[in-house]
Amino acid sequence: MAEPYEGVAVSARGLTRTYGKAHALRDVDLDLAAGQVHGLLGRNGAGKSTHVHRHGPGVCHCG
Repeated sequence: MAEPYEGVAVSARGLTRTYGKAHALRDVDLDLAAGQVHGLLGRNGAGKSTHVHRHGPGVCHCG
């Protein structure tokens, strides 16, 4: 796995979440740079909300 780079505010490596046999997340790696606005785009059921909630409260202001 790659190491996070300097200036990263949030770093995730190998996130996996399943619901029964369905994979919401499978081996997800993500680095979000500090001081920038980021968005997750994808179809319904793609795992966007699951990914955001895995980081815990205070990381994302979802509306």
